[in-house]
Amino acid sequence: MTEVKTTISNITPKQAAIMLQRNPMNRTIRRMKVDEIARDILAGRWQFNGDAIRFNDEGDLIDGQTRLTACVKSGMSIKTIILRGLPDSVRTTIDSGSKRTIGQRFQMLGIAQANVMAGAIAVM
Repeated sequence: MTEVKTTISNITPKQAAIMLQRNPMNRTIRRMKVDEIARDILAGRWQFNGDAIRFNDEGDLIDGQTRLTACVKSGMSIKTIILRGLPDSVRTTIDSGSKRTIGQRFQMLGIAQANVMAGAIAVM
């Protein structure tokens, strides 16, 4: 196995476009999610949260195409972790966890009756 290298970097839109050129066999990009992230970047809501842009040991992008595409679309740089040298076999393990629900997010913010509040908002 190749050594995995980790860096924290401010990725420019130009760098993001170059990274996206090495993007074989990835899932279909969700344009609505790209738009959402690009809006967050432009509005200053992008947060460095530890999610990584990942490359396999061949230099191919295996995670991060949506964030990189949003970086290009926004025209602004983003701060993120970059992992290089992962075995390609990890590709199927990425994003395999449960997505946090709105109720769970409210709960983590300390909002009382978090699931009830989330349900009420969904109805509205």
